[in-house]
Amino acid sequence: MCGWELGAWSWPLGTGRGGGGRQGAEALAGIELPATGYCLLAVLDFRGLLRRSFADVNGLIEIVEAGMRGQDGGGGSMFTRRRFLQTAGATAALATRTGWARGAFVPASDRITIGVIGWGMMGPANTKAFLTMNDCQVVAACDLDKAHLQAALDTINGHYGNQDCKGYHDYREMIARPDIDAIMIAVPDQWHAIIATTAAKAKKDIYGEKPLAKTVFEQQAIVREVEKHNVIWQTGSWQRSLPSFHKAAEIVRNGLIGDVTHVEVGLPG
Repeated sequence: MCGWELGAWSWPLGTGRGGGGRQGAEALAGIELPATGYCLLAVLDFRGLLRRSFADVNGLIEIVEAGMRGQDGGGGSMFTRRRFLQTAGATAALATRTGWARGAFVPASDRITIGVIGWGMMGPANTKAFLTMNDCQVVAACDLDKAHLQAALDTINGHYGNQDCKGYHDYREMIARPDIDAIMIAVPDQWHAIIATTAAKAKKDIYGEKPLAKTVFEQQAIVREVEKHNVIWQTGSWQRSLPSFHKAAEIVRNGLIGDVTHVEVGLPG
């Protein structure tokens, strides 16, 4: 499965694994889904996707499948939005009981180890979000700029109260570490493809800032490596899943502001 978007929700690259959550399910309004192969998409967020241990996933799948059998008496071929959201609620309850909820204690052996590359605009924001999650730990930071790298290390090690996060100026040295599960990429656009493909070849799961890459050729190269090495990719277009963005789209699509005759889009550069 390659990366694609449905409504306002981004589906990650990879095979057999997907991302979602309450906002992702809400984005599927009005869409009918096949009755197989989607249940994980409803309940796992980026943290869950990166988890190396899937001990609780079978339980989640069983609840989803039981809900399907209970509502259609034997497994219908289509799954409506209402049933999708109802089942997502049930699986969310299980996630809370099994310790997937944020704030639950997670042993160090079960945490996702993350290396962050880039400490400019989005790098700090993404990393600070990781620092709030008990089921992951940022263990490495990389930036060419000495001051930026030091700021990253001060932020990360200051949060954990130790000096365990190691700094790098060369992303290749960091990606080569076998103890790192996932990489966050927040660097200038022209570096996205080379870093992403290197990380995929090293079998690291990847969160990459948008755009995917500068050219279609570079984007296709990322897709090939992600699929070849069966790793998880998520592009940082999560804003489109926020309730405020959904509401704005709903207002415009329902004609509440009248006929749209002019649209302005602002992008860097």
